[in-house]
Amino acid sequence: MKEGWNLISFPVMPLDPRISEVLASVAGLYSTVMGYDGGGLSYYPSLPDEFNTLRLLDPYQGYWIKMERKGVLVISGYPATSQTPLALKPGWNLVGYLPTRALPVAEALVCIEGQYDAVLGYEGGGLSFYPFLSDEFNTLAAMRPGYGYWIRMKTWGSLVYPQ
Repeated sequence: MKEGWNLISFPVMPLDPRISEVLASVAGLYSTVMGYDGGGLSYYPSLPDEFNTLRLLDPYQGYWIKMERKGVLVISGYPATSQTPLALKPGWNLVGYLPTRALPVAEALVCIEGQYDAVLGYEGGGLSFYPFLSDEFNTLAAMRPGYGYWIRMKTWGSLVYPQ
């Protein structure tokens, strides 16, 4: 992960989902972890646990991690299946990307086609995909392993990535 903000996900079910265990390989290198589940969740390793609202990490969510120095995140666990349905609510959802290969956005989200109107990503800078725009206006061409994504849903949906 780069110094600064990283929008990540991981296709692994951690052996121990506690943040301190999942992020053990970058302990001391990050200052903030942010999540979202209908509202903001946060974890600051410098604070006592009772002040943190984000305590566990899983492969189905995306997470913002602020790195104070670059580092390599290594997570021990079992592979998460890319066929796991992700429940999506109307409005913004911060999701993990489960496939092990990159896919064009429309292909990755084919099962919720027509149900979403925006996808945002971050790879050192903001990226966007709007299904109603021509490709030349979209800066997010593909969804990739290791990254998290914001999906704005128009209705309830269930995302199952293609095999």
